[in-house]
Order: sequence, then structure tokens, then C-alpha cells
Amino acid sequence: MLNILIPVDGSDNALRAVDYAIKLAAGGKPLTVRLLNVQQPMLYPSLVEGLINTQSMQAMLQEQGEAAIAVAADKLTEAHVPFSQKIVFGKPATVIREQANRADCHRVIMGTRGSGTLQRFVFGSVAYSVASSAGVPVTLIK
Repeated sequence: MLNILIPVDGSDNALRAVDYAIKLAAGGKPLTVRLLNVQQPMLYPSLVEGLINTQSMQAMLQEQGEAAIAVAADKLTEAHVPFSQKIVFGKPATVIREQANRADCHRVIMGTRGSGTLQRFVFGSVAYSVASSAGVPVTLIK
């Protein structure tokens, strides 16, 4: 059985990756999907210190992760594709690579924003970083 990791952030790009996995399953490939949402910790927590406590911030990020996963989970449920879901805190590219290895995934399927070379150079790209350094094959969906 093919074990696929799909990072989801609630975007249409991520949902296209889910659609791709559903097509694989519909084509007769036995697979299971691991939905992963990565919530980044605040870069400057001292800016909101006193305005919101750490527990409230964690709860808010957890809710955002659940909302990001919800539509993807609904699509997989409707298509009868088995899946699990997980929300992790950290740097997205690093967490995605770690989770793919930790969960013995055979492949990562993820959406891209379709940004060009200059944008990737200036802003970086989670998809590009994962694709260039993952220990498993990565399928990027535009």
C-alpha cells in the first residue's frame, strides 16, 4: 500500500494535491494519505506578549490547522480514501521532511504556488525546499 504525505494549508494549491491523490486511488492504486498541517510559531513572540498568552496562541494555531485540514479531509472521506491527519508546529519544509521520514511515507504530494525562479530566490519556497532535499520522491502539483 502506498503511503502518501500531503501537506495542507487550506489553499486551493494544497487541495489540488489532494485531488491528485484521489485520482491515484480511483485508478486502482491502494493507498493511504497522511494529511499534515504545519503551523509556524511566531517569529517575534515578544510583540504580542501581554496581549495574548501562550496557551491562547497555541489554541488559535490549532484551530487554524484544523480548519486547513477540514476541506481536504472531507474530500478524502467522500472519495473513500483512507487517511490520517496531524498538526505540527515548526518550520514547514523541515517538518514536512521529518514527518515523511517518521511516517515511512513513500511519496510526498504537494501543491505549489507556481512562483517563478526570481520569486523562489527572493522569498524561498517550501515546495522547492522539500523537493530538493526530501528522502522520498516529491510530486509537485501546480
